[in-house]
Amino acid sequence: MDQYMKNITTALGLLLLAQWTFAQIGINEDGLYYDEQNNLFTGVYKEYYPNGTLKTEVNLQNGVKDGLVVLYFEDGTKNEVRSFRNGIKHGTWTTWNKAGIKIAEANYSRDKKNGKWYIWDEKGTKRYEMTYLDNEKIGIWYMWDENGKLIKTKDYGNE
Repeated sequence: MDQYMKNITTALGLLLLAQWTFAQIGINEDGLYYDEQNNLFTGVYKEYYPNGTLKTEVNLQNGVKDGLVVLYFEDGTKNEVRSFRNGIKHGTWTTWNKAGIKIAEANYSRDKKNGKWYIWDEKGTKRYEMTYLDNEKIGIWYMWDENGKLIKTKDYGNE
């Protein structure tokens, strides 16, 4: 029984130390994330709602967002996934509503809008399809009504 209590005490101590260390990581006024020794943080930074549910999960490299940032609703449902490379928007960003239905998808490359962008309504019906190249509107943009019927197109030139 003594060994069991030692293991429990050690585990609780490590857990408290991990929570204390975690609590010391944060974003500074320069927009970078630092650890408790004021070093640029590398790892996964997490924030929680007051009820203990995970709110935000941020992958960091040398204090900047690098990889995925995941946002959650207070009930724990995934709200948004964002992608960064070396602190700038790069990759696909996806948003869901509280029912878990995808309502938006956007693509970035080197901090600029690039590629297809889609918007769905709260029921999951695609309403818009757009294309960007280096933040500029290109190609044919589409708009559908709430029943999924194509109602409008606009041509922004060749891709």
